[in-house]
Amino acid sequence: MNTKIIVHKFKACWFPCFFMLVALQAVADAQPGRRNQRQANEAKGPRIPELPDDPKLLRIHKAFADEAMKIARDYERDRDFDSAMAVYGQVLRLIPKHTDAKSKLDLLQERQKSADRVIIKVDASKTWQSTGIRVLENKPVQILSKGTWTFTLKRELDPNGMAIPKELKDFNLGCLVGFIDTGAAEKEKPFVIGTQKEFIPKRSGVLYLQMYDIDVSDNEGEIDVQIKGTFERDPRAKR
Repeated sequence: MNTKIIVHKFKACWFPCFFMLVALQAVADAQPGRRNQRQANEAKGPRIPELPDDPKLLRIHKAFADEAMKIARDYERDRDFDSAMAVYGQVLRLIPKHTDAKSKLDLLQERQKSADRVIIKVDASKTWQSTGIRVLENKPVQILSKGTWTFTLKRELDPNGMAIPKELKDFNLGCLVGFIDTGAAEKEKPFVIGTQKEFIPKRSGVLYLQMYDIDVSDNEGEIDVQIKGTFERDPRAKR
């Protein structure tokens, strides 16, 4: 049977099979000895799923995990890495100590973190500057910045001085901040990047950067910024 047929059949039965195994896990947990142990563990902190003591249930868990691992590897061969990661994750939900699934998932996650890279300069005297990339929903991004720039705040004051403007109290003055243009500006807010930040966007959009300031026009200098991760190049977003 070819891979595409296997994958199609797997998709059709994946969730019913998984929820059946969850139900079987519940049956195992309901056993008197296991129930008392479960309650004791829950009192200590978040519960970590355990394999059942019943040999029959254990065989079902193992058989499911073995078949799921085969399907995940088929996804990898087809370069459908998102589906492979989803399957490895489900195996770990069922069997948290499945070392092969964990190592495979860790490897794919690291691959996502270094899938692409761009290096740009951010000018201290310019407002939101496009990075030329479109970050993707649920895909990891790492931003590293280095260098120095000059933050300037010019105000004519009387002897009472000046209170820090309300709009400048959120972040450190002169820090590197980012904004993701998802097409729904009311849902997005600027966020601090500083010298380093790793994050997984909740929504896809073009990434913009600038120095944190009300009026950037009197600032000077530029810093180097490296962006790594899984994202798309956006030729329309010219800097």
